[in-house]
Amino acid sequence: MSFQYHPERPTLIDVDFAIQPGQLVALVGPSGAGKTTAASLLPRFYDVEQGAVEIDGHDVRSVTQESLLQHIGLVTQETYLLNTTIRENIAYGQPDATDEEVFAAAQAAQIHERILQLPNGYETVVGHAVTFSLAARSSA
Repeated sequence: MSFQYHPERPTLIDVDFAIQPGQLVALVGPSGAGKTTAASLLPRFYDVEQGAVEIDGHDVRSVTQESLLQHIGLVTQETYLLNTTIRENIAYGQPDATDEEVFAAAQAAQIHERILQLPNGYETVVGHAVTFSLAARSSA
């Protein structure tokens, strides 16, 4: 597969690797090598320019992003917060999550108490309008 953010600057060129079902994978390398970009292609945060990203022989472009996110666990060096509520950010991969499931996830991340201290709790909108310290953001 190949991918580029800008036409004049290819980011990934002819990358090919296979991950076996259930295999835990870490992408390591120097800054700027394309680790985060490669990992971001699996859940379709971006689509490849050439070639394909496949899961069990199926091109991920033929699957909804919602479905992919229900089956993929991804931990990146950068934390992404969508411009929506904290609750919706936590439930991003499982939009039909119950409040109890969202609270349990926040408790597991040790951020539940901090969320409750916010003026609107889990309904606080974060993303572009609200900033967190890097430590708090990585826990959200």
